Amino acid sequence: MAAAEEVNRQGVPTFVKDLFSGACGGVAQVLIGQPFDIVKVRLQTTTQYKNALDCATQIYRNEGALAFYKGTLTPLIGIGACVSVQFGGFQFARRTLEQRNLSKNPNGPATLSYGQYYLAGAFAGISNTVLSTPIEHVRIRLQTQPHGAARLYNGPLDCVRKLSTDAGVGRGLYRGTAVTLLREAQGYGVWFLSYEFLMNADAKRNNIERKEISTPKVALYGGLAGEMLWLGSYPLDVVKSKMQTDGFGSKARYSSMRDCFAKTYKAEGLFGFWRGIGPALLRALPVSAGTFAVFKTTHAAIMPPEKRKADDDGSQFSSDKKIKVTYSRDIESGDIGIWASCNKGKEGKCVAELKDLFQEVRSYAERLYASGNIVSDVAKGAPEDDVGAEIEKELQGLKKPQTEPLFLSIKLDTPCRQAPIEPVGFVHAICKDAATSAHRKQSRSVKRLTPITLVGKATESGLEEVAQQVLRPHFHDGTKGKKFAIRPNIRNHSTLTRDVVIKRVASTVGADHQVDLKAYDLLILVEIYKNICGVSVVGSDYEQLKRYNLSEIFDPTPVPATPATK
Repeated sequence: MAAAEEVNRQGVPTFVKDLFSGACGGVAQVLIGQPFDIVKVRLQTTTQYKNALDCATQIYRNEGALAFYKGTLTPLIGIGACVSVQFGGFQFARRTLEQRNLSKNPNGPATLSYGQYYLAGAFAGISNTVLSTPIEHVRIRLQTQPHGAARLYNGPLDCVRKLSTDAGVGRGLYRGTAVTLLREAQGYGVWFLSYEFLMNADAKRNNIERKEISTPKVALYGGLAGEMLWLGSYPLDVVKSKMQTDGFGSKARYSSMRDCFAKTYKAEGLFGFWRGIGPALLRALPVSAGTFAVFKTTHAAIMPPEKRKADDDGSQFSSDKKIKVTYSRDIESGDIGIWASCNKGKEGKCVAELKDLFQEVRSYAERLYASGNIVSDVAKGAPEDDVGAEIEKELQGLKKPQTEPLFLSIKLDTPCRQAPIEPVGFVHAICKDAATSAHRKQSRSVKRLTPITLVGKATESGLEEVAQQVLRPHFHDGTKGKKFAIRPNIRNHSTLTRDVVIKRVASTVGADHQVDLKAYDLLILVEIYKNICGVSVVGSDYEQLKRYNLSEIFDPTPVPATPATK
């Protein structure tokens, strides 16, 4: 039941940061890709060049080096705006789909399926069409016009004026809108899908969080996604370029998108739809790499430090000047709390029952507060300052209204120096009370409650670091020798084996203590799930309390009777 929350304290909505970061990525895209784009468009719209190298050579010989940046002002402004809308639209669709996923299954995963990533990318492309159609039309006209005195347009504004005058805004400036919309939806659906797939695969393969993926890798995955974009949409781009270099009125060669497809196939065959793919792919790798790298770097730089813990590419909910509380599928290093299990399909009921259960057993927390047992073992000894006073003030504010729930899925902006609830003591109190009043059943869907004192990365070093912090007050700091056991539980994880986990944790216990699997004084629980691990230490009555399984406490599994012997 981990929760994620984003509170905008700076007064700047996250979507504005998405747009700004995208605009920076768009500027990088133009500066890197303009020379490649000139060659691509020339190859798409004329047959006078043998290949890409011949095209580039003739442009340089006949028009000079600056010709490779002909018409750059328009895309520098326009493509910057387009990429801004692409990333802003994608992040908006992504968060909307995440909320939709959670509304259907409050305790389920918030992250998108790959089909949803494609839809979010397609939405970004469609949103961008209203900008990209006239911007690319003007750019292509400027790139393909004759050189010198024979040129048709004196600049971008002159081009816009003449296109609008010749055929109107709709049929002139916005010529090729239909095929542009198809290209944008398909291209950017594939683009974002490919990037997300590669990023998620890297994080899973290396057991790390996405924000830990290095910028060179982000650039590489962005570049590969760019290759997929053009492979998935290039024929549509060819038709778009042909229509946007076509004449008007009696000089027009194509009457519609369908007519352009048919005439291109008849004149050039299938190869005609792939003319210029070489320069396009050559351009796509560095251009797309630079776009994603600049977006991620800019997005991370402009986010406040306390929010950089979230995914740097914007995978987080946002709201301007409002607190929006939502659930996230991920548990992060440094978290503490309670892991609850239930039967598949009962997640929603489990969440509701836990809220009711925690509210009903408010007295548990009050007893813990009264006894002063509110500080976790890991937090003991932490320096107290004004932050501690601020947290205490927050806690008092939560306790006062009798009608408000005790537990809220909220992360405070300020780092907590003291944990308000010690998970082991809290879960033990719940199960102890359930065992003494089993007739008053409080839960039907909740099964095991596992207290987690501290969470870390599921690596050997990460596990050992967490174990050292959690075990210190129980097995070190002058404690007497104890009998202990270790119980690991590994799910959706293949790197650490059971034997490695036991060995690593046992090495942090100390020589004054001995293993006793049956008559232990303390039991060390180790939970490993995907790329994170959690550790806690429970008492000797763990088995008596049915391993903190509320379902078993309320409805014990009948023990088969032993048949009498004659």
